[in-house]
Amino acid sequence: MTLADLGWNPFFEDAFAPHKKAGLVPARLLRDNNLTCGALLGDGDEFDAVISGKLYHDAVTDAELPAVGDWVALDIKGDECVIRARLPRRTCLSRKAPGRSTEEQVIAANVDVVTVVTDAGPDFSERRMERYFAIIGRSGAKAVVLVNKSDLFSAAENKAAANTLRALAPDADIHITSAEQGRSLKVLRQYLKKGVTVALIGSSGVGKSSIVNQLLGDEYQWTDEVNEVTGKAATPPPHANSCSSPPVASSSITPVSARSTCGRTKPRFAIASQTSPTSPPSAASTTANTAQTPAAPSAPPSPKAVSTPHDSKASSNSTTKSKNSAAPAPNAA
Repeated sequence: MTLADLGWNPFFEDAFAPHKKAGLVPARLLRDNNLTCGALLGDGDEFDAVISGKLYHDAVTDAELPAVGDWVALDIKGDECVIRARLPRRTCLSRKAPGRSTEEQVIAANVDVVTVVTDAGPDFSERRMERYFAIIGRSGAKAVVLVNKSDLFSAAENKAAANTLRALAPDADIHITSAEQGRSLKVLRQYLKKGVTVALIGSSGVGKSSIVNQLLGDEYQWTDEVNEVTGKAATPPPHANSCSSPPVASSSITPVSARSTCGRTKPRFAIASQTSPTSPPSAASTTANTAQTPAAPSAPPSPKAVSTPHDSKASSNSTTKSKNSAAPAPNAA
């Protein structure tokens, strides 16, 4: 594994130059532990890092703090690992924070492809998809939609849903897939390339966890039967995690249940990182970052283990930083 496999490029190299002179180390944030962040280095080592006091107090809003997908400068001394700086973002998937706040809420940073997972049944909502396309368009990432679970609906229903989405977003790639039949994985592989970051978002029960498990070749994401009445899957407890898949590609994936910014309550989502330099893409990939993007439209009802612009269960950020939830460690100043 190398930094390039994780999405490192000349843009970040130039931004990191002054930090390199200070003896800091570049890393990608792939996991959130509430008070710490899982930071992955180019050699594959992962550290639990805390935000430095200066970085925390210099941030005017939560959106300026490190989020999952960000590149950061680490100060590593023995067992202590401190985030001293966050590099500029090339893309930023964000929305307006829930509630009355007008603050921007970062969902994921430096994502190249945002894949919305939905189905042609109860989950399908034209208005919700419009909001998805709006925040993806503002982020600078490419929009891809999987009309999943096609095995549960008629060909006419699946085709009608796909045609509606194509009319809403002519530039988006729309695919009819089935995780159960393995077609979702086949479609995603065309986007999973070295250094490319892909984020999966969508409502509960549309098959995101099944797709993640197929990408990693293991039962990594918790899944359950979909409720016949509500059409939704049971929601697992909030967590943030990352792992590596063994086969040909060395890849890491970050499913985040309730937080995407270190110490901040966020919508649930999953991002992954393709790091295979030689073999055909076989695992998801996480990377992306552009200049700060304006706050996206407000959001409706709640998603599952992937972030969605309609997650009503995600706690709202106040217009000022909620310092009690992510205060840096005393020795991190």
